[in-house]
Amino acid sequence: MYFSREISKNFICMLFVVLVFLVISSYASAGIRVDPPVQLFVLDVGERATGTIVVTNTSDRELNFFAVLYDWAFDEDYELDYMEGGTLKETLEGLIRFNPRQFDLGPGESQIVRFTVTAPEEEADNGFERRGIIFFEHEDAPGEGEVGATVKYMVGATIYVQPPVYEFAFSYIEGLVHVPAPGQYWGAILVRNDCQVHIKYQINYKVLDKQRRIIEEGKGPENVVLPGNVRGIFFPLKGNYPPGEYELMVEIGFPAIRDKMIELISFKVE
Repeated sequence: MYFSREISKNFICMLFVVLVFLVISSYASAGIRVDPPVQLFVLDVGERATGTIVVTNTSDRELNFFAVLYDWAFDEDYELDYMEGGTLKETLEGLIRFNPRQFDLGPGESQIVRFTVTAPEEEADNGFERRGIIFFEHEDAPGEGEVGATVKYMVGATIYVQPPVYEFAFSYIEGLVHVPAPGQYWGAILVRNDCQVHIKYQINYKVLDKQRRIIEEGKGPENVVLPGNVRGIFFPLKGNYPPGEYELMVEIGFPAIRDKMIELISFKVE
């Protein structure tokens, strides 16, 4: 495990791009619920584990479901990008089996979907994380004599398979306080995941004045950064600061290892 820091010359350019996209799209239907939505398995080479997903029809009509495994990643706008299983090297294609694949549910009914996942045997050290989404899909097609497009509803359960041993390599790249308009302040940091599994982290922050007094504190969103990815995190500050010099203290916590990083970002209010 290690922490590292690196200054990025392209931070301002990346900040401009990602500030436009602050909300990650959700691929789900109000009439479908899955529980749990995320499951993580730590498996050695060739080891197998089992799990269950409960799919519930929360609508007021009968629905037909078909389960499909997809690969996924985040695109450059931090939106979920899913694709056919077997597309990415991190795929679970061929490593996961689930049953049933197709079923009907009346209003309020639930179905237990059982699955098994296996860590690949061909990797000597099982060195990188596998991931996938099982999407439960329902299609509404136009009725006989009706004109319109077929609408697909889908809700997914994310599955991770991690090796038992890996090096924790998380880099803080750069941070600043962005002021898009007078009186508006955003904390902004860039981080990078250099290890072989995804990293979940939580942001806590404090704004300190020149006398080191806390004038604001809060919590940013919980985030995930995938292996080999750089990600920007943005959180609004309350603002209304009198003119002067300030510091934004950012605490990055990691639930998986119960450790923290603390970074200080200086800024000035004219």
